[in-house]
Amino acid sequence: MATLDMTQRHPKSTNLRVHTAEDLQRVSDELNRRPRKTLDWKTPHDLFASVQERDV
Repeated sequence: MATLDMTQRHPKSTNLRVHTAEDLQRVSDELNRRPRKTLDWKTPHDLFASVQERDV
């Protein structure tokens, strides 16, 4: 679960301003490239990319 993973890394009270944009992007990329059972084991990244390609 992305929300759980994000809160494990950065609890609700965490000041995200102390992290660089690169650090936060790395966490985002990691979460978006993880396969999800609810997406039939596709990654959010791949699913979004396929929708973008289809809509072009």
